[in-house]
Amino acid sequence: MSQPFTFQAANNRSPLRIGQIIFTVLALLSFALGSVLLSLVWFGVGVTTTGKDFYADMEVRTFVFIVIWPATMLAVWIFSTLALVLAKRWLLASLSLPVAFAMLYGLWWVIAVFMLNISGMMFTALFILLNTGAVWLASWFLKKHVKGNV
Repeated sequence: MSQPFTFQAANNRSPLRIGQIIFTVLALLSFALGSVLLSLVWFGVGVTTTGKDFYADMEVRTFVFIVIWPATMLAVWIFSTLALVLAKRWLLASLSLPVAFAMLYGLWWVIAVFMLNISGMMFTALFILLNTGAVWLASWFLKKHVKGNV
């Protein structure tokens, strides 16, 4: 009699893989939540400037952007770094802090110089593009395996 031919089952339920997926999803959710909050303020939801100065809405936008954007990027950086460390991507994890600072200051500078007076649609379109890119990049990192990572 011959022995039955068995295949070894693929197990993607390791705690490291689950942690990587959880932290990636948390990073994406925090980025999306921060983008939605900023877009709502840009549309004027919850902002009352009636009877105030002519540029009061721009001042509110600026203040909220200065408060929410760094908090959003801090959460994204923490969650994405934890996901990269769990995936054993040491180089990417070490580069995540400089990339987070570049995004934080780069986008802050572009918005502070050029975009404080734009409509809510243009602002939201920018963040939709940023979120789409983040989701694509995260899915690419989750699908691509590192050598030695099973």
